[in-house]
Amino acid sequence: MGFAIKKEQLNARGYLIVKDESSAQKFNTAHESFLTLSRELGDIIKLPEAKKLLAELIELEKQFREIAVREMQLKDQDKTDEYLKLLTTQGHEVAASFDSKMDELTAYQQNVMDEGHKSTSVPEQQKISDNSFQRNSPRFFYPLKPES
Repeated sequence: MGFAIKKEQLNARGYLIVKDESSAQKFNTAHESFLTLSRELGDIIKLPEAKKLLAELIELEKQFREIAVREMQLKDQDKTDEYLKLLTTQGHEVAASFDSKMDELTAYQQNVMDEGHKSTSVPEQQKISDNSFQRNSPRFFYPLKPES
């Protein structure tokens, strides 16, 4: 998802710089990719906090897209000062918020995975080292002497 939004941002900026129609098409394709990935992730996420963070990411992407489309329209109307102002204020703010929220979701998911790993792994004290095994085990490894 982070990659999709970065492509969306890159292509919006590409359009603003050179007014290249292929950048506008790639912008829309990246948006569709983001929607697909966020929908797929939403289908597998079960934890309420993760669902909340994902919903916030989706909202931030929506805000970014609305701002970027407006910037492109202003570019088409040769209103350079207006689109630059929008870009440097709201555009940067929303992009930074998205990056921050993406980092928050990633950290949350990592924490959940780490906690799950801790709860399923054997505590260090319970692990049997080779030495303690040899020291505490009965000696079944030697043949018994036959009784005479």
